[in-house]
Order: sequence, then C-alpha cells, then structure tokens
Amino acid sequence: MAQEFSLKQGSLLLNPCSRISIDSEAPKKGSIERKMHEGEYEIQVSHSDFISQTHKVLITPGKQTELHVKLSKVTTHGQLIASTTPPGGTIFLADSAVGINRVDLGAQPFGTYRMRAEKIIDATTRTVGSKVFRLIKPGRNQLTIKLDQQECLFDGEWLAEKNALAREAKRYQTQKIAKPLVRMLRLNDRQADTLRQQQGLADLLHGMLRVGDRLTLQTSTDKWLLWKRHQSVTAEFHKAVAQFTQAQTYVSPWSPATEGGRVLTITSPEAAEIAYQLHQSRTRFPLLNLTHAQLNSKGERVLRSTLDSDITLVAHGGQGIAVADATPAIDFSNLQVFHFWSGDKTIVIKWQAVPERLLIVADAQAPVSASVDQALTLRKRETRLLPLIENLRVPFLTRMSHGPDYQDWNIENFQAEGPLAAQMNYAKDEMGPTKRQEVISVFGLPVFHRAKALRSARSTLTIR
Repeated sequence: MAQEFSLKQGSLLLNPCSRISIDSEAPKKGSIERKMHEGEYEIQVSHSDFISQTHKVLITPGKQTELHVKLSKVTTHGQLIASTTPPGGTIFLADSAVGINRVDLGAQPFGTYRMRAEKIIDATTRTVGSKVFRLIKPGRNQLTIKLDQQECLFDGEWLAEKNALAREAKRYQTQKIAKPLVRMLRLNDRQADTLRQQQGLADLLHGMLRVGDRLTLQTSTDKWLLWKRHQSVTAEFHKAVAQFTQAQTYVSPWSPATEGGRVLTITSPEAAEIAYQLHQSRTRFPLLNLTHAQLNSKGERVLRSTLDSDITLVAHGGQGIAVADATPAIDFSNLQVFHFWSGDKTIVIKWQAVPERLLIVADAQAPVSASVDQALTLRKRETRLLPLIENLRVPFLTRMSHGPDYQDWNIENFQAEGPLAAQMNYAKDEMGPTKRQEVISVFGLPVFHRAKALRSARSTLTIR
C-alpha cells in the first residue's frame, strides 16, 4: 500500500490526510498553493500510517517541476515464536494458555511482552519460568522460556519450593504428637506384592499413623519413607505410597534427622497385623491389650488421665464397634483405628460381636519404676515383692487370664489397700491357677492427685 504526492511549480498538492513541510516550516495539512522563488527546497512528506520521506527540489523560473513521492506503509508487527526448555511446558500469554512446547503466535504488534510457562511434574510439583521480551523487529522473532524454578502446591496455592516447605514445616510443628514413632517395616517379596494390591493403601496407612510418625517400608531392593505430617492425607503422602505400589524410587522432600528406626516384624501384610505391631511398639505399657476371651461381651470402659496425652485405639474383628464421641480414623473391613486427643474422659466402647483383639495405647504415661521389666516372668508359687510404681497410690488391680474361667476369674478386680499397695506378692496359687499365660495389670494414681483424677500409669506382669 502506498500514498502518492505531487509538487508543481507555484503550487503544492498533497493528500488531505498527509502533512508537508517546506524548508523546516511547520507542517501543514491539506491543499497548499504558493508562489515560490527559484532555488532549492527541502520537502518533507509524512503520514501517520506511513514512513516519512524527505526530498530536495530545485525550482527553475519558467519551468514546471514535478515531484512524485510514494510512501511505504509503516511496519508495526513482527512474527513471534515461543518455545520452552526443557520441552513440554505450557506457554501463557496474558495469563491465557496459547500452546504447549512450541507455539507460533503469528504477527504481533511491536511492544513489550511478558510470557511465562509451566510444566507439571506431579500432583504437588511443577517447574516454571518467565521472560520479558521486547518485540521491535519485523519478520521472525524466536523466544525461549527456561523452566528453571520449582514450585510446590501447598493448601491449594502454588509457592516457590522453599516457601512451601517453610509453611508446611510450621504447620507440622503445631500438629505433631509429643513422641512420634520412627519404625521400619521389612517386607519380603511376597509380603510387598500383597501389600501393593491393597485397595486404598494410602488412606489405610495414613489412618494408622499419628501426626509425626515415620514408617519406612523396606524391601530387598529399595525403601520408601511414609511420614505423616498432617491430620489429613496430603498429596505428598499419596505420592510416597504410589511410588511404593509401583515399585519406583521415592525421594522425600524432607530430610529426617534419623532414619529407619526400630524394625517391626510381621507374620502377614494384613492391615490389622501392621496396625497392631506399629502401636504395640509405641509403649511398653498399653492401657489395654486384650484378646477375644478377655473382653466383656458388650463392651469396655477405659479410665484415662490427661497425663496419658493422646491415645490410639486399635480394634480387630468383631461387629458393630462404636466408641462414644469418636469417629474412626480407619473403618476398614475387620480393622478400626481411633485417635483421641489428650483428656481425662473415660473411653466407652460398645460392640455387637466381641473383637478378636483390642489395643489401647497412650503417647505418654506417668513414670513407672525402671526396675520393673514388663517381660518379667514369675514361676508358680514363687515369692517376690516388686515395687511396681513409685510415688503412686494404687486403688485397684485387675487380673485377666488367657486360660479358661477359674472361679469366675476370667476378669477380676482386686482392691489394693495400705502403704504397701504398690508392692504385690504374686506367690499365691490363686494368682496362677493354670500354667497358661495370665496378666496382672496395676493401676495407679499419683499421690498428689484427687481420687477422681483417675489412673495415670499402668504396669503389666506375666504370670506362668
């Protein structure tokens, strides 16, 4: 497209939309007619949509001088082609996705552009990059966006990896329990394959753990760290379990101060077996650890104290198990797991069919004498005085037998009175009527607590 102008002796003709200047005079718009003296003149012709031109014209008396000027269209656009490195990123222009990996945006007006790109790695991680580009040349313009920054998803918001981890660590500190577990579960190939086929494995394992617990699954070839860092299942926890089920290497974004921990041995990869082994290792003195034969037919009541801190209840088997004012963290097939915050409210459990096993453990307990070994075994008729609990008043003891009922002693309470109540003579025949394993549980109250403060410590001995 062009614009033409004519210049004749004695008069100047120009397009009404153009501007003409003679010898640096102020530009004039429209038709111009003027007598001109002989000599050389500098003519400048301009238009807002065309490139201006300047020409010299010699005016000679008695002659007509013509000047034809053809203006070229002003170039205001250039071709913009954008790509990402590494390839595969989604490219954005003005916050709108325009393509993946490489995109030809065609002719774009001259100006400054800020383009960005992102590449999703997984549900919680992506790489991003951006570049400011000034388009000033016609023709092809190549733009490469480097995806050199990593971001993590935290509570629905993408943040720089450093900031996301800092926020997560702050939240974790407010939720974790006082004494988290650090355990390693060693699996042979058969056990690992069986566990990998478990439906809803991430939710199942997450529900077993308390916030702060770290469970490492180890096979003959690799290991996977499952670290519960939030009350709800996080995308990172799902990722760790997914890598285990797919037998792929997993690298945790967190570096624990200690690795591995105490090794757990399981006879089968069943969820109930893992849950029991995990929580039995939490403390030497469970609040309750009973089998089917030891449990009441309708339910149990478990006294507790604020000194116990948080509590975990694991029930295997049975039917219609319900715990007052509590919702199970796991309600799966023949396994239920409940978590309780610190408090002194009695735990009331009811069921329609007696569970196979019932385990209740506390995260922390009142001090028990270190001289008493839970694994201590006394022979029948053996006489020994044992100081079980220091600085505690023992209001009662409970005997629970694995053997058959003997004078209704399947479950029996014993009153403890006097200054030596914390010491028991286990030599009596009636304390061990059979050669089968029996358990004596000792409940104690701190001497400085009121009677209604309930039990705060418990010790268990095995009698044979």
